[in-house]
Amino acid sequence: MRTLKVRLYIRVRLRDGHYAFLDPIWNKNHTLRAGYALVDGKAECHQEGIYYLRCLRDGKRVWQAVGPEADAADAALQNKEHDLQSDSLGRSTPATVPSSTLAPGQSPVPVPTATAVVSLDDAIKSYMAEVRLFRAPKTIAAAQHMLTLFGAQFPGKFVQNITREDLLDHMAALQDRGLSPRTVFNHIARIGTLLRAHKVVGLLDAKDKPKYDEREVAAYDSDQLDALFAAANAESE
Repeated sequence: MRTLKVRLYIRVRLRDGHYAFLDPIWNKNHTLRAGYALVDGKAECHQEGIYYLRCLRDGKRVWQAVGPEADAADAALQNKEHDLQSDSLGRSTPATVPSSTLAPGQSPVPVPTATAVVSLDDAIKSYMAEVRLFRAPKTIAAAQHMLTLFGAQFPGKFVQNITREDLLDHMAALQDRGLSPRTVFNHIARIGTLLRAHKVVGLLDAKDKPKYDEREVAAYDSDQLDALFAAANAESE
């Protein structure tokens, strides 16, 4: 059965005052460049932007707002992909209010369900089993490394018992290993995806998360491109 496609957009206010749903900007390491949208083919900063997921259900577009934070949007995208992939394989996912009539800005409301207590080790194994089904080898290896380090930090603990202090302690341990703030951020984002799958959310505030400087990406302007194309020769056969 074909897996339903899910896409991530960022809703921004353009210079003319109108709002538009645009493609977000991705870094080379496949993380979101926070607050950036693709406007007329160029990366443009829009800190007011709100991320949205869009997928098709029963032939209708379903929109879901996932907030202004890039890491949360990336995690929501991965979670939605896993949910849709599970649906396509016949596995059950948490029930939600039918969402085919939702408009941009509305989110499906989860139906409360009993949550089973799961060991962190089992949660990691289950999560990685799905990652291996659909992700590239490089992504699989990175996720396995990050979650193995996290699991080793809290042997025998239940995933539902992970606390804010646990995450802060793990961040400190990663920093003690000499990892950069950007890398620590990636670890925490991956762990956040694992925890969200078990309804463990909201442990860290924005101030708790590692801070890092995003390197600006140099881009050719239109004059430089015109000069480049003018100097280029047609490839001879």
